[in-house]
Amino acid sequence: MKKLFLMIILIVLASLCFAQEAGYLIKVTITDITNLEGEISIGLFQGEESYPKGDVIAGAFIQADQESITHTFENIPEGVYAIAIYHDENSNVKMDRNFLGIPKEGYAFSNNVFGTFGPPKFDKAKFEVKEDMILEIKLKY
Repeated sequence: MKKLFLMIILIVLASLCFAQEAGYLIKVTITDITNLEGEISIGLFQGEESYPKGDVIAGAFIQADQESITHTFENIPEGVYAIAIYHDENSNVKMDRNFLGIPKEGYAFSNNVFGTFGPPKFDKAKFEVKEDMILEIKLKY
């Protein structure tokens, strides 16, 4: 009986050691990259208060070396999110704009929505994570 009890405890402890963090995958494919120089900046924002200029829950700079690239966010908890992307063609780590404030580099948002003057409202770009997701987002230049 002691051996059985000890074996059960060892199995439970081993399963706790190998348990993965709770969360989901968001696989994002960014398409329509027209200039294969610089980096693509992708940011995942949780909630309206952080979008689009607050703190990202996860982000990356990816070499823009193909017309389509994929990035996967891992261990993302359930919630409501939005994605903002820009193509930093000259690698100066900022979105370049003309004298009217219009972006000179490619950009995109989740749900492939765009704002009239500035980024789209969170309500248009948001999506809910309840399971693993696959998204395709097209850059606009």
